[in-house]
Amino acid sequence: MYQTTRYIHASEHNDDRQAVRRRLGGANALFHHIQKDVCGWHRVPRRQIGTLGIIAKLEMAEETLHHLMEDVGVSVTDDLEAPTLRKL
Repeated sequence: MYQTTRYIHASEHNDDRQAVRRRLGGANALFHHIQKDVCGWHRVPRRQIGTLGIIAKLEMAEETLHHLMEDVGVSVTDDLEAPTLRKL
């Protein structure tokens, strides 16, 4: 997810909206995959980071991602193509 966001950020700086659009669908699919993976996680009370739990933080990140997708004209649907993972 981090590499995807870096690519999107660099593409925006290069004024390449098409590249941003291409990657956002995959980013959305990857994000929802991560959400499913961590849905059962619970906070460890001895080391609180911030004021919210992971589910609330992911919901806020999801809203931000969906707003970005809407801003650049990418549909927010569940039938988007899964991301292609590349080895570095």
